[in-house]
Amino acid sequence: MCCDSVAPGSIILTTFTEKAAKNVQDRLSEAFLFLAGMYPQLAVLDPSDLRVGTLHGLCNDILQEYRYTAYQNLRLLDEVESALLIHKTVVNNTSPFKGRSSASSTTSSVTSPSTT
Repeated sequence: MCCDSVAPGSIILTTFTEKAAKNVQDRLSEAFLFLAGMYPQLAVLDPSDLRVGTLHGLCNDILQEYRYTAYQNLRLLDEVESALLIHKTVVNNTSPFKGRSSASSTTSSVTSPSTT
């Protein structure tokens, strides 16, 4: 965080589980408070700028942050939504991407319209 003038926002820490990500975030916060007490110049850094999370969660965040403007209302499907999509496709024996170009069907297979 403080080596070679690397900003905390430029650091990504990945874990396999959300519990581990929370644990890492908590431990980093405690360590930062300790170090900031010893080295007052570190007080200007904000450790909450670190990107800490699961690989899937971080990738989703980055995709949301830098998404193509034509896909502003799309989001990743969760487990239930993807299972329902597969079930509906199998039961109806139809393609959920009828009438779409191959480029949009690739994207649509992992996204759906946002409900927010």
